[in-house]
Amino acid sequence: MIKESTLDVNNDIIKFANELKLLIPNIEKYGWYKKFVCTSDNKDYIKSQSFNKISNFIVHNKLIDIITIVNTIMNDNGFNNIIDYSNIEKINVEFHYANTDNENYEYPWSGIHNDNVNGILVNTFICYFDVECEGGELAIYDLDENILSKIDVSSKSLNKKIIMFSGDVIHNPLKLINGHRYALSFQIPI
Repeated sequence: MIKESTLDVNNDIIKFANELKLLIPNIEKYGWYKKFVCTSDNKDYIKSQSFNKISNFIVHNKLIDIITIVNTIMNDNGFNNIIDYSNIEKINVEFHYANTDNENYEYPWSGIHNDNVNGILVNTFICYFDVECEGGELAIYDLDENILSKIDVSSKSLNKKIIMFSGDVIHNPLKLINGHRYALSFQIPI
């Protein structure tokens, strides 16, 4: 199941995403950038991600409130998530930035994938809160990695595009032709 919708620019999720953007100095110098978002009491989560350096995290204490809002939107759209706030690190939250305006741009390393990993089934919510680019669509694939559809992640209005889908959907962002794209994604266990 895949659903598209929009959020008003004054929605708390959009405000939160823009706050995160301010926490990363000189983000425009990066071509492709990903940080995990967690709360300050998730020190065990940060420590357990030993393959990452602590600099790969943005710490923000509004995250729990935002996850609750995301979960409500998803449940209202037919996605049945179960949030265990005592085990919040199982909810993966990622901040993504892509920019072709400098020589550091590299195509995303993640490749064609689905979000159900390590035996955890999830539903995914992606908020494209600042998109000014050509290209960069979200491609949806079949099992043979043929593109089934491309979802335009930009919004022609002031509202911001959101895409929700089950974690078994095979997808990947396509290469940007020019400009930039910011996204905030949530993988919530079901």
